[in-house]
Amino acid sequence: MKLHSPPTQKDLCVAAAILDDYVVGGLDAPDLLKAIAAYDPAAPEATEEPLPEMVDIPTAAKVLKVSRDTIRRMCRDGRIASVRIGKQIRIRVDEVRRLSQADQTK
Repeated sequence: MKLHSPPTQKDLCVAAAILDDYVVGGLDAPDLLKAIAAYDPAAPEATEEPLPEMVDIPTAAKVLKVSRDTIRRMCRDGRIASVRIGKQIRIRVDEVRRLSQADQTK
């Protein structure tokens, strides 16, 4: 019996991005399977720290200068595209940037 180690943060972010592309981006099932098969968790990490593709609610709230409850409400209402991973809600960085820029243009 082979035991697997628990998924890392990178694994979860990649899985969420692949799933998001499947649900939102229109990947069909064969493309989804190819994307999953192409992911190599043993691939070396980049030498510089890449920006995260997704952030949690407290981070989004801090960037947008609103409360966590406001972010949760915006996710629930569909004003912010979000992904639920277990009990966690993740928001794509480009969504936070979009809202931040919209707030600055007001």
